[in-house]
Amino acid sequence: MTSWQGAVERTVTGLGYELVDTERTAGGLLRVYIDRVPGDPAGEFITVDDCEKVTRQLQHVLEVENCAYARLEVSSPGSTGR
Repeated sequence: MTSWQGAVERTVTGLGYELVDTERTAGGLLRVYIDRVPGDPAGEFITVDDCEKVTRQLQHVLEVENCAYARLEVSSPGSTGR
C-alpha cells in the first residue's frame, strides 16, 4: 500500500465510513468511493454532505502527507453524480 492509499484509508475510516475503493489516473485524478458502515445510525445512504466532509478532510490530510493529485472526487459506489 502506497502512502496516499494509507492516508486515504486512515482518514475515511477515522471519519466513520467504509472505504470501498480508490482509483488514481495518470492525469492526476484521485477518486475515492465511500459507504456507510453496516448498522450506522446516520442512515443507509451516503449523502452529498458525507462526500463534502470526507473531501475536506482528505484535502487537508493529503496536503500534510505531501501526496500530489490534480483533482479529488469522493462518491459512493451507488451514486451517479459527484
